[in-house]
Amino acid sequence: MPEKKELRKLALWQRDAVPQQIRAVWSQEIQDKVRESLWYREADIVLSYSSFRSEVKTDQINKWVLEDKKRLYLPKTYPCRHEMAYYRVEDLSCMESGYQGIQEPLEGIPWNPGERDMDATVLMLMPGAAFDQHGNRIGYGGGYYDRYLGSYGDGISHKIMLAFTIQQVSDIPVEECDIPPDQIITNEMRKEGFCI
Repeated sequence: MPEKKELRKLALWQRDAVPQQIRAVWSQEIQDKVRESLWYREADIVLSYSSFRSEVKTDQINKWVLEDKKRLYLPKTYPCRHEMAYYRVEDLSCMESGYQGIQEPLEGIPWNPGERDMDATVLMLMPGAAFDQHGNRIGYGGGYYDRYLGSYGDGISHKIMLAFTIQQVSDIPVEECDIPPDQIITNEMRKEGFCI
């Protein structure tokens, strides 16, 4: 079985090779699927992300979250501590360039699952480098999402990875610390459990 590093490299090479115009169309299809999903409709809080490089774009879905009067939180990465935190965003123009040039929220109101409304439904949208037919995910190698979910996953109602179909690879070797998403939404047909 190929190692994660090899699978990550392959998937990112395939993703980067797709022309930007095509990725934009695919991204819009994925964002539309997210907004139409039951998980999004029922969510009170959305933990999203700021898309970077050739990732599935999240600009539109983040705007919709605010327009739909849901609470939007975006991650801020602290590489020295090898961790990330989510902060409330009410104005997408109030962001700053952070880790690796990714647009991040200013430190303000953090999402604290221990203090959240007990009845609030929380949806997490996450990026990733690759996924397999079993719904396993490979991130970018930093382990930020796995560590975050290891600490706060119980407060999240549903975890969705957004990816292009071309990011699918052969079976991903799973480690004990790996926490898979509940769903993978791609630009192609949805199947039960995740999309391919």
